[in-house]
Amino acid sequence: MSWIAAAVVATTAVSAGLQVVGANKAAKSAKKQGDLQAERTELLNQERVRQIGIEERSMYGETLSGYARGGVMANVMSGSPEQVLSEQKREFQKEREITTEVGALEVSQGLERSRDIARQYRYEGYSNAASSISGLFGKF
Repeated sequence: MSWIAAAVVATTAVSAGLQVVGANKAAKSAKKQGDLQAERTELLNQERVRQIGIEERSMYGETLSGYARGGVMANVMSGSPEQVLSEQKREFQKEREITTEVGALEVSQGLERSRDIARQYRYEGYSNAASSISGLFGKF
């Protein structure tokens, strides 16, 4: 009879240990995936900021070209070329700042979400291991 009890204790201990190991691996994987997602999000935001710069340069050229073609007939209702270009520059700067800020927030939230998932995996693993061990005590 004692060898059966020893076998049950050993099996429970191995099972609990494997649950903890599995939980730690799952947590590590969740954190790694969160880090990779944060890196991708950061790259996408950098690309968007770069695209905004390209759009700004393109609009700058179009604005100058429009005023140059218009000559005396240029639309003075929109302001001088300097005023228009200055306003465009402010708007593009604001768009870059918002894009950068939103991107940083997305990265931060993604990292926090992956840490929460990792903590949840660990908690479930330790909880299952503790449940297995406490169930063992109930048998004897």
